[in-house]
Amino acid sequence: MFLIVLLNLFCYSSIYAQKITNTAFQGGEKLRYIGSYYMSSLWTDLAEVQLEVKEVSSSNIPLLHLNGTAKTFASWDTYFKIRDSYQSWVLPTTLSPLIFKRDMYEGGYTNDSKYVFKQKSNTAISKQKRKDGSINERTIKIVDNTFDVVSVLYYARNLDFENYSVNKTITVTILIDNKLETVYIKYLGKENIKVSGMGSFYCYKLGVSLKNESIMENKLDNNIWLTADENRVPVFIKAEIPVGSVQIRLVEMSGLKN
Repeated sequence: MFLIVLLNLFCYSSIYAQKITNTAFQGGEKLRYIGSYYMSSLWTDLAEVQLEVKEVSSSNIPLLHLNGTAKTFASWDTYFKIRDSYQSWVLPTTLSPLIFKRDMYEGGYTNDSKYVFKQKSNTAISKQKRKDGSINERTIKIVDNTFDVVSVLYYARNLDFENYSVNKTITVTILIDNKLETVYIKYLGKENIKVSGMGSFYCYKLGVSLKNESIMENKLDNNIWLTADENRVPVFIKAEIPVGSVQIRLVEMSGLKN
């Protein structure tokens, strides 16, 4: 997934997912990124990534719509075309997800799926579109504070890093590919990072791992840098993936809450 970095880290100390109150972002926030791939000893810009937050409502219940998209530039479509959309509808304060949708096209591979979270009964209704167009529906048992791959990023932006010691790790459960997976978010301290075209940012540095050996085979090395202010904007991401190295850098932001 283009927004979630997977990192295999040995954690010195750990705490489980905490209930949070969203103070980091609001409806109207828009973040735009450029994704680059390391090839032939050079970093090459391949794709644009966008994250957008909108205020919506369902049955008179206020929600936040978190929308993440990624697409390769036209010049690269003939090599490996990407058209990804990941959407999550969450409660504005706790960021608990109610609905998650994934529409993915990557180099000919597609994935069209939807989860409806029933947090009170600790279940989720999964609907996945088969190649013949039919829908495979099933009920999945989840645990308290289960997130999806979009809402977990926004959840991480609200963690209280100021009161964490270096190497403190938060354990979070996400639902992906009809399975519950454990994500580790490890606080690695503060540092300045320079982002091309945007300047320098003083940031919280995080390591992220998805404990799934079939996905990462204990070889991935990924980090996220969030601004060390009340907005916690992700300004830079780097990942070592099985087929090479990827970077995602912020190029534009607007509608910040703080």
